[in-house]
Amino acid sequence: MSGGQLADNCFVPSSPRIAFLHLAFEDYSAAIANELGSIVDLTVFTPEPLRDRMAVRLGEGVRVETFAKPRFRDPRNIRTTPELLKRLREFDLVHVQQTGDPWVDLGLSTLRVPKVVTVHDVHPHSGDGDRIPGSYPARRVMHRTANGFIVHTEKMRADLQEQVGAEIPIVAIDHPAMRSVWIGDRQPQLAPTNRHDVLFFGRIWPYKGLDVLVKAMNIVREYVPDARLVVAGRGADLESIFGATVPDWVSLHNRFIDHEEIPTFFEDAAVVALPYRDATQSGVGIMAIDFLRPVVSSSLGGLRDLFSENTGGLLVEPESVDELASALTTLLLDDDVYRTCQEQLTTKYDQLSPRRIAADTADFYTGVLSRVG
Repeated sequence: MSGGQLADNCFVPSSPRIAFLHLAFEDYSAAIANELGSIVDLTVFTPEPLRDRMAVRLGEGVRVETFAKPRFRDPRNIRTTPELLKRLREFDLVHVQQTGDPWVDLGLSTLRVPKVVTVHDVHPHSGDGDRIPGSYPARRVMHRTANGFIVHTEKMRADLQEQVGAEIPIVAIDHPAMRSVWIGDRQPQLAPTNRHDVLFFGRIWPYKGLDVLVKAMNIVREYVPDARLVVAGRGADLESIFGATVPDWVSLHNRFIDHEEIPTFFEDAAVVALPYRDATQSGVGIMAIDFLRPVVSSSLGGLRDLFSENTGGLLVEPESVDELASALTTLLLDDDVYRTCQEQLTTKYDQLSPRRIAADTADFYTGVLSRVG
């Protein structure tokens, strides 16, 4: 294999072939891959069930290969996992997005190709009903064979370092903005369609604190009588949150939200609420930045870093109904604070440029290959 010599006398391929493997995180994966594809020799591996969803997200110039991925309990995984590994062996480095699938993770642990792993959640979220049995132990096994890790905050880097040790390089690279995935080159609608709407977006799990938000909205409506809560995403046991009847000031969309609908939900709403009980980082927070929608967020994990010093929104203590209600009321009624937050979000969006983040990722690939060369 031909290569270029580095200062430490290690060799890396002059144009290494990179396999970018994901089983989920379609929006993040597309935002990164659309830029990486112009920097490195990249092939995106996407599961066949996600082929159509990725097709509307990836640019025309991105090379894509699909692979069979049966459901977790399907015995065909015994055949399809080795088939995937065989294809990945043709590459110089495999960049793995956190999979959550024991078949794939245990298979990757046997793959003798340099691996970079992006870890989106170092620890499992409380009450995450999507987690497959055995997924976390399988992930830890795969991590022991990785050659480098990417996380999104310094806190995540420190937490992961405790798990994998000091020998393996870990770099904190920002979660990229994803606006181009949603609306291409156009600018987001600056003025919300509904000035007093609050949006709660994404899967509804207990750790995301929708119950806290509903209690806070009851207080908000004392000061903003026409305030509405828009809930967009799938969830179970919603009766425990809303009772037998959903209030008329709640617009509930308890279903999967299609790609084409996402701009409407964010541009219609005035404020995005992230009342989480625990969090490392949040794709929904990035989406709020994409659409320039001020945020009220719990002050924890990567959310604290993303909206530090109340830039782009207001931070509140987790599970504090009164603080949450006060912050929401401020953003719904105070136009000056609202405009200031939007200006800050414009700056923050520029800081999270996918082009810069892709370049940092490509540099990390080079460093990892030099270490194993």
